Amino acid sequence: MLSRVVPLLRSSSSLRPLPLSIRRSLHKGVDSTPPLRFVPVGEKLGLYLLICVTFLAYPTSVLLRLNDLRSPVANELNSDVQDQINAIREAKRSKI
Repeated sequence: MLSRVVPLLRSSSSLRPLPLSIRRSLHKGVDSTPPLRFVPVGEKLGLYLLICVTFLAYPTSVLLRLNDLRSPVANELNSDVQDQINAIREAKRSKI
């Protein structure tokens, strides 16, 4: 198996550079997209809003569904603490 891989490695390391016309045709980023200064203001605003909505949609949905995502928490006090609270309330009522 190794004897098959070694000739492939040798042949791939001695690649010739691509001709200039092929290299220029591979990278067309500047030529195929217009600069943003030529884009109308309405499209710029639409693009900005699309990016904002896209980036904020997931965190917003997570925050809105937070109660559904976490396990329910028991909202009960310890019985000793509840007895103390009841005693304080009774003491306040008896003073009035």
